[in-house]
Amino acid sequence: MSVQKIPTLDTYDAVWSWNPSVSCSLPQPSFEALTGLAFSDYQSGWLTAVHPSDRHALLQHALSPSSTITLGRRSWRATTRIRCKTGYFRACLNAVWLNNAWIIGCLFLDELVLDVNEVLSGGGLMGKLVREKNWSCTELGRVQHWSSSLVTAVSFLLRSAFPFILFWGPSRRVIYNDGYIPIFGTKHPHVLGATAFEAWGEVWDVIAPMLDQTFAGEATWSEDQLLLLTRSGYVEVLHVFSRAFTMRDALTTDGISRCYFTWSYSPVRNEDGSVGGAMTPITETTQRVLSERRLLLLRELGAVTGNVQSAEEACTLAANVFREQSPDLPFTLIYMLDPTRQVLVLRESTHLAPGHPVRIPELPITTTTPWPLAKVLTTRTPLELDLTTLSHSFPGRSIGGTLFPCTHALLLPIGELDPMGVFIAGVNPLRALDANYKFFMEQARVQLAAAMSTGKAYREEKKRAEALAEIDRAKTAFFSNVSHEFRTPLTLILGPLSDVLDDPTLSSSHRDALQVMHRNALRLLKLVNSILDFSRIEAGRMQALYKPTDLGIATANAASMFRAAIEKAGLEFVVDVCEGEEVYVDVDMWEKIVFNLLSNAFKNTLKGGIYLHLSSTPTILSLSVRDTGCGVPETDLTRLFERFYRADTSHGRSHEGTGIGLALTLELAKLHGGTIDVSSTVGTGTIFTVHIPRGKTHLPLDRIQDSDETRTTEQSTLGASFVAEALRWSDPTDLDPCPPTRPLTPPLSVSDTDDDRPRILLADDNVDMRSYVSGLLRACVVRVVGDGMEAYHWAVREPPDLILRQVFF
Repeated sequence: MSVQKIPTLDTYDAVWSWNPSVSCSLPQPSFEALTGLAFSDYQSGWLTAVHPSDRHALLQHALSPSSTITLGRRSWRATTRIRCKTGYFRACLNAVWLNNAWIIGCLFLDELVLDVNEVLSGGGLMGKLVREKNWSCTELGRVQHWSSSLVTAVSFLLRSAFPFILFWGPSRRVIYNDGYIPIFGTKHPHVLGATAFEAWGEVWDVIAPMLDQTFAGEATWSEDQLLLLTRSGYVEVLHVFSRAFTMRDALTTDGISRCYFTWSYSPVRNEDGSVGGAMTPITETTQRVLSERRLLLLRELGAVTGNVQSAEEACTLAANVFREQSPDLPFTLIYMLDPTRQVLVLRESTHLAPGHPVRIPELPITTTTPWPLAKVLTTRTPLELDLTTLSHSFPGRSIGGTLFPCTHALLLPIGELDPMGVFIAGVNPLRALDANYKFFMEQARVQLAAAMSTGKAYREEKKRAEALAEIDRAKTAFFSNVSHEFRTPLTLILGPLSDVLDDPTLSSSHRDALQVMHRNALRLLKLVNSILDFSRIEAGRMQALYKPTDLGIATANAASMFRAAIEKAGLEFVVDVCEGEEVYVDVDMWEKIVFNLLSNAFKNTLKGGIYLHLSSTPTILSLSVRDTGCGVPETDLTRLFERFYRADTSHGRSHEGTGIGLALTLELAKLHGGTIDVSSTVGTGTIFTVHIPRGKTHLPLDRIQDSDETRTTEQSTLGASFVAEALRWSDPTDLDPCPPTRPLTPPLSVSDTDDDRPRILLADDNVDMRSYVSGLLRACVVRVVGDGMEAYHWAVREPPDLILRQVFF
């Protein structure tokens, strides 16, 4: 061997100075450019730059005492492999011992050789399969000869946790990572290294244009895309989500399922700038897309069936939704239970021809074929049915009317506690009937059942309302007829009574009795007239005649009839009206409004006063009646104007009444286009305010009567009945021969001979009734009171033998 020269940087790619205790290196730019590693990466020792398999042999050279000695210098030479980031170089090492250290020169011999185990390390299962595969049988060749672009791309995707696939070379060979395995399904691992067409031939017409575009240098983007994939023993439909899907879009291939994906093809360039492949990150969005679509159907189902008026309408509207949203419900049948005939009646079906054998109009609830409805109704649980068992009954017919006949259906009971029918839903043959699919169908059933229950309840409520309305109409007609029949005899009673009372020769006792008759006949006439007015209003036969009227004068005249009764009761009565306010009203109706409001105020006011005020604006005239009476509880305010409703006014003058007055007042105000407001505070008083529009444009033209002069009404005889009733609530001595708290017999003492007569306490808020009953009890000691509280005090003070009452305590 020739004399070894000391290695220098001008002749070698790298030079190391090394002994067992010291190691250093001399930088050389060419070394860093070739290996991709800096000298600093080797400072732990020159052996770290050597391929692990070659280190032991080189170390033996360096430490062996038998190294070649030439001209007094020890030296050795060896061929080895120097590692780099993506592989290794073959290199020649020349070493010379100088100054107690080896001076080692490194000279690279050839091009980079890839270290598959080093570069493609990791990557899980797919990393192992890529390293072990014999790539020499493909145009990609041995891994050791792959371009750095390909190696970098493969190394990147193998180490990524996100699903990636790489299409490389002219035939677009497939390389993918662990995250992509579920997408290939049963095709894995056979498709590793296959061409793109071999891997995805069933969707080649969809992805081929995208790959062509990518290999031309342009990236692509696909969102929620749905294709036909054969990966799990059946084909999976992939289709653009934004386009309306129909079953006939699918291929006629057995075993099909639907999956959605979002992906992007991105070009990967070679060292020379040309496109070598397409890198594709991809994510499966099937569950999200299906959930959104199913949620949309359920939301639409809830929206259209929210206000159904019958169970049949609920079925029709639900079928319309099922018909429009068909992918998850290839066909449906809705059977409703007819409990009277013990049959199930077909109400709706979707995606089935009218003559289809499974569209049976009626089925007994005990039926077992073709649909086992009896079992569903009995168990009240969903039942999955294999439709292939029906082929013998219905030969040559595809269920669902598609190129992919349904092979399964789910039968679900409608209604749990109270069965209403059965919902039959075909299962999409392109989707597995998993837990999510079953949950969706269950929710559709729940919403359908809720809608049918709502419709059923609405119809039953409507029937009840119609029945009640019919009863109400019959009652109104009865009251109207009775009222008409009462008016004639009342007229014949009141007329002769008035004539007899005008006779000056009438004895005092007879006059008192006839006056009682007259007052109560007037009260009965008032009640009859109110009922008759209500009957006319409800029947639409209340004929008003609107005339221009000075409402100030008309209101003052009507109110004046109550002045005597109010002032005799010790109340203040203030009437504040503005005369000259001409308004179109029916005078008789207006008087009834005034009379009813004043009568109500007087009945519930024991002290203070009653204040009537008439005001106007350019468009509205308002009449308010305020009292300082007992007031109305807030809970009763909203019901004050209901017919026959009587608020709790136990502190008023009387508990008598029919609950018609205020209701009639509101109806009369409405006939004038007006409204009534009420506000009240218990213990303070109540304010009623009537608002009616001015002018006549709001009134029926045929009921308006214009006159040359404004009408000023005289006192109406209608008020007599109201005043007579009001006087009975007061306690004037000229009306009541037996004033309250005054005994009919002299006060009793221990020495009286009347000690043995029964003591009776009579409590009644009607003056005439007190007088009449006390007259019947002349043989007894009778104490008469007008309200329950006073009766209580006297009962405690002088306990009677008997209490007769008609008032509330």
